[in-house]
Amino acid sequence: MIETIQDLKRCDVNSDLEDSVIEILTEQCEGMDEDEISDFISDIMQYGCESGMISDLVYYSDTCQFYHKHKKEIHKLVAEYMNEFGYKSFACMFADKWDSEDMFAEDELNQNLLAWFAFEEITRKLANVNRINY
Repeated sequence: MIETIQDLKRCDVNSDLEDSVIEILTEQCEGMDEDEISDFISDIMQYGCESGMISDLVYYSDTCQFYHKHKKEIHKLVAEYMNEFGYKSFACMFADKWDSEDMFAEDELNQNLLAWFAFEEITRKLANVNRINY
């Protein structure tokens, strides 16, 4: 169970994307006690990156950089998610938030959505593996 910063650092990492998410979470949770960390992870699951609670992923310049750094892993993660839940397109998955005229995510709006999705999904996987209630 993730209750401390050390627990975050000990999570099994299978990709650079997961490593980056753990690094950001570790920085964000610095100085928090176990209840605060659990609540913080729960809040990410409930409110998402859109809430602004992940300071490294607030501005387009940051989210686009995150997207470009992990583009291949993010696309793989999205494809797995779409396959698992039966989505046929990004537009179906992200609804009205997705700019359908930018179907290859060349502009910052869609890159931002994909970066947030990846961060939230990896956080969710970490929480599930480590049994955090959210």
